[in-house]
Amino acid sequence: MTRVLLVHQDPLQRHFLATFLQQSGFHVVQCANTEETIQLIQAQDSVEVIVFDLDLPEANVLEFSQFLRHDHDGRFANIPLICLSKVFSARDGERVTALLGGQAYIHLPVEPGVLRESVAQVLEGRSLVNPPRVLLVGSSFAWPIPAGEPFQRQGWSVRECLRASDLNKELNAYAPNIIVIHYPLQGLTGLEEVRAIKERVPSARIYVVTADECPQLGMNALQYGVDGFIREPIDPAYLVLLAAKAEWEQSGLRFSVSQSPSYETYPLTQKWKQFLHDFNEIVLFADEEGVIVEMNAYGSQILGWPTQDISGHTLIMLEPSAPLHWFGSTQDPMSPRETQFRTRNGSTVDVQVSVYPVKWDDGVRFILVAKCQQELTALRREVHALRKQVHKFEELESVGRLAGSVAHDVNNILTAIQGHASLLSYKGTADASTQKPAEVIRQAAHRGQELTAQLLGAARSGQERRASINIHDTIEEVLTLLSGNRSHEIDVIRKFEAKDSWISGNVRQLHQVFLNLFVNACDAMPHGGTLQVATVCHAKTTTDGIVAPHDNVLEVTVTDSGCGIPSEIQQAVFEPFFSTKPSTQGSGMGLAIVNEIVQAHGGCVTISSEVNQGTTFHLYFPQKHSERTELIYLPTVLGNPHPKVLVVDDDPLVAETTMEILRVFGCEPVMVNSCEEAIEVYRQQTHEIELIVLDLSMPTMGGEDCFNILRTINSSVRVVFASGYEKSFFIQQLFDEGLAGFVQKPFDVEDLSLALKHVCSNNREESSCVLAGVSSATSEKM
Repeated sequence: MTRVLLVHQDPLQRHFLATFLQQSGFHVVQCANTEETIQLIQAQDSVEVIVFDLDLPEANVLEFSQFLRHDHDGRFANIPLICLSKVFSARDGERVTALLGGQAYIHLPVEPGVLRESVAQVLEGRSLVNPPRVLLVGSSFAWPIPAGEPFQRQGWSVRECLRASDLNKELNAYAPNIIVIHYPLQGLTGLEEVRAIKERVPSARIYVVTADECPQLGMNALQYGVDGFIREPIDPAYLVLLAAKAEWEQSGLRFSVSQSPSYETYPLTQKWKQFLHDFNEIVLFADEEGVIVEMNAYGSQILGWPTQDISGHTLIMLEPSAPLHWFGSTQDPMSPRETQFRTRNGSTVDVQVSVYPVKWDDGVRFILVAKCQQELTALRREVHALRKQVHKFEELESVGRLAGSVAHDVNNILTAIQGHASLLSYKGTADASTQKPAEVIRQAAHRGQELTAQLLGAARSGQERRASINIHDTIEEVLTLLSGNRSHEIDVIRKFEAKDSWISGNVRQLHQVFLNLFVNACDAMPHGGTLQVATVCHAKTTTDGIVAPHDNVLEVTVTDSGCGIPSEIQQAVFEPFFSTKPSTQGSGMGLAIVNEIVQAHGGCVTISSEVNQGTTFHLYFPQKHSERTELIYLPTVLGNPHPKVLVVDDDPLVAETTMEILRVFGCEPVMVNSCEEAIEVYRQQTHEIELIVLDLSMPTMGGEDCFNILRTINSSVRVVFASGYEKSFFIQQLFDEGLAGFVQKPFDVEDLSLALKHVCSNNREESSCVLAGVSSATSEKM
């Protein structure tokens, strides 16, 4: 016998309905409320039909339907449900029944035959109500179960639409009651398009599900007509409950959704309200008549109104000049207006207010967000200060670019000077009278190279570049700088005994080394004394700390006649933050930086000191052998009696100097002054041209573009870049792509000879090392 569970609050009505069903041959079990009903069906082995009263006053009807349709073990999901009511009309009752997942609705009072026939039809699997139509838009719902399953378990009709381009067709053919959009959606440019969807299907409820955490996105969604804005991850069944609850309330009934141990809910409005209550701006919640429902904690602090005191008052109390129609739904939240809010003590606060229309179930229809003008003024000051800093940086960048341009031009001039000086030295070996003038010119060119290296350091925003440096000149520069700042008499003694004072290093860093040592020496002699700076060369020394014992070493000693350093702390002076001075007079980083820089140059620092006798710092820098580099003879190396080399440079002085040096190497140089002409010449003489010396900074077409085109003509083309303003990482990339060599301007005979040796030996690793200044011809000269 079919078991029918009858749930009705009125015992007389329940008796008559049970009698009708029993006379039709059904076994009837009766319950008076939902609590009894849940306990009974959990205990019973089988219940074929449930006849349920929608008018139960204490019942949460939606939760009961959730219990049936979304239970964990699935025992009750397929039980047919017939809903009864004497309150709902036939139309509203059928809609509510469909939302609950029911199959039939009966308006009370009912004739016995109608009740008997309805039970028989639902037992046959027929549905007497039209289920809600759900359209799922999007293909990336990040749920643990298929997106449509919770709706289908509720008995609703579900269709899916993967792209925005298919949405119009589905709206026309399907006419959905509920639309769920997973945002962002392919083809949907923004949530403002939701407004057009709402206009096409005004009766449909639209819900947006997203993982985007942007607060403004939710505000905009509610403004554009979205009925619910939900952040992932969520329980999919919650969306079913949210949609059913909205439809239920449209029928004129209101109720709250309570928490259930088997089903976790977190209402959207509570999430948003918690977020807005913690917002560091004034936030007001108002109904459609402008009555304040709530205010957040920050607003209470600024305006002096506790929420419980201001709730129930209209917004006119805060802003007497505000017209009520300002809170209409047409207000654009992206166009805030400036006004004044009145505080509880009668003073005013300048604010900038934005209004967001919403539709929440507790009567909230508008959210007002007000930002204090004092904060806006502070923000504007900060923005102005940042703009000034950006402008300053842009000016510095312009100065850097100018410095780079000037250094490039100066290096071209120095290339002509240094190159011809080296040619004089090699060509005039028989005439000793030209040797000394040529060497003086070369040293002057080296000094100019150091100056351009400093300019290039500014242009490269801190990139460190090694060059050939004369230690004696560097020491003199720092002593000159220091002499104008001495407040007491100190005698400076120079003992420059080193005949070879050139090393490879960074001039800025070495300035810092000697400045720190000289300042420390002066501080150790507050009443005056003697500062001695001496240099000496050691041939093939094995001094501890020098990485290459086969090299010559330049020793620099800095000695003062000051108070000295106790032996027990002498080694600690190189540790960071260690200082014998008061905390207001030193950071303890000076000698640590000295030690780090000297070690970075391949050397080491030692100390010797006696209390009240003075202190000496010994600095050791490695030097290369001073023998003159043997020049390359390209006809022998390349196996061609007249190797042709293409010289590409827009500066005639540099081009002519390069050609003269190449003639010394036994080459037949060909000069062009543009990349376009170089490409055409190489295209016509691909097999004759053995090598190309190309200036990196060329007008119209740059050296890099020219190099790439040359490689399309011949992938094995050998190109040597020449430049006075390079970016190391950029050149290294070109080496990886097939660049044969690089020579730094200004260059001379030895520099170009060394670069070509690396090219002819196909040793790109050695060729590229000149970028870091580790191995270059300039660092080998004395």
